[in-house]
This record gives sequence, C-alpha cells and structure tokens, in this order.
Amino acid sequence: MFLHVLPKGFMRIRHYGFLANRCRDAKLARIGACLSRSAPSEEITSEACTNAADTAVVCPCPACQDGVLRPGPLLAPSRWESG
Repeated sequence: MFLHVLPKGFMRIRHYGFLANRCRDAKLARIGACLSRSAPSEEITSEACTNAADTAVVCPCPACQDGVLRPGPLLAPSRWESG
C-alpha cells in the first residue's frame, strides 16, 4: 500500500504565505512581535455592557417559540477517534 499516493480527486495541501517553508521562521517571528504589542484599549463600563445586552438581537426558540436563544461559547473542534 502506498501511503504517499493520494486517492483520485484528492489534492496535496501546500502551504503559502507565512506558512511557506522558504520564509516561515522570519514571518512567524515578525507576526509574534506584532501580536505582542499592546493595542490601545477602550475602557468598558458595566453600563455600556448593559446597554449593549439590551439592544442585542433576540432569537426565539425554533422548537417551542417561547424560549430565547442566547449565543454560547465557541467550542474547539475535536478529532473523531475511531476504534
């Protein structure tokens, strides 16, 4: 069995941009330096948060039309473990 041969219709993934082999280390170092800079942050008050929550779009529950849907935390993708 050839593990390095892809099935028909599949494409090999190639990295471009900052993940390209030729300049990966230099660009990742530059990106890290840019991310470590602290951006000027605006001070957020509890009153501003309350006002933002009051003006948020409310979505009714599609099943019962009585409850309210609220956005929850984003979950990190997980890999399927085959046994």
